[in-house]
Amino acid sequence: MPEFVAYCGNLLTSSPNNFYCLRMLIRLIFTALLMIPLSGISQVVDTMYFDRNWEQSARPDAYYYRIISIDTSGDFRFHVADYYPDKQVQMTGTYKSIRPDNKDGHFT
Repeated sequence: MPEFVAYCGNLLTSSPNNFYCLRMLIRLIFTALLMIPLSGISQVVDTMYFDRNWEQSARPDAYYYRIISIDTSGDFRFHVADYYPDKQVQMTGTYKSIRPDNKDGHFT
């Protein structure tokens, strides 16, 4: 970084290096922003499959399926939506843990 400052100096002056320096500065800022974790958006999504008796099964044998979004932005929560084979919602809710099931909040 000291080399950048020494080479570019004051960007407000009319130096032939200003275009190069501005490009480098924009790249530096863009790279820094990409490295900042977006914790508010951080979600992992997974799918579980169940047979007619709600026993976990393989996908080909599944009657119900569950989409799980794991919210890692604060308190670890599992946002769950269960579906029938025709893609109709069977249930939605939030769990503190999946195994064992530990429900947290309102379920529909």
